[in-house]
Amino acid sequence: MYIIYEMRAKTMVRKVISIMPTVKVNDIQIYYEVHGEGFPLIMIMGLSANVDWWDPRMIQKLSKNFKLVMFDNRGAGRTDTSDRRYTIKSFSEDTAGLMDALGISRAHIIGVSMGGMIAQELALNYPEKVEKLVLCSTNCGGAKSHGIKRKRKLVGPSYDSETFKEFQVSYVRQQGSWTHRHIR
Repeated sequence: MYIIYEMRAKTMVRKVISIMPTVKVNDIQIYYEVHGEGFPLIMIMGLSANVDWWDPRMIQKLSKNFKLVMFDNRGAGRTDTSDRRYTIKSFSEDTAGLMDALGISRAHIIGVSMGGMIAQELALNYPEKVEKLVLCSTNCGGAKSHGIKRKRKLVGPSYDSETFKEFQVSYVRQQGSWTHRHIR
């Protein structure tokens, strides 16, 4: 960000000129921001969200210990849209490409919501780039998602979908519907 002062009829006017940092990755220009110093922490936001959705207090605290790299996903915020089909895999390819463009070979990765799905795909396809993975309010894309067996290897053993459905049904029978009890 540049601040320019201009003299106008005996008064000084302050103008703030922001230069958007973008970098060419695959077929798009990706908008990104870097805050702080230290080991890189790549922060991936969810569906249609952009850099502005990150809590400034969190950015302030984390940037004391890490080099935060936040960016707008393909088609969101200030990053270009594309004619290419949008998939979780293409978003993870964009993330890996951004890391390469910024000279980051390995980083901690945090993903929120759909960003968590992107982070998992990044860890599966580019494990050499991921030091630690933090997932927030996300899932693996469901039991029928592409590569579910590979994802189970990543996160460890889990219930199969039928066992989980049976658990959900028995839990709801025992507990009753939460919405029925709490919302009238």
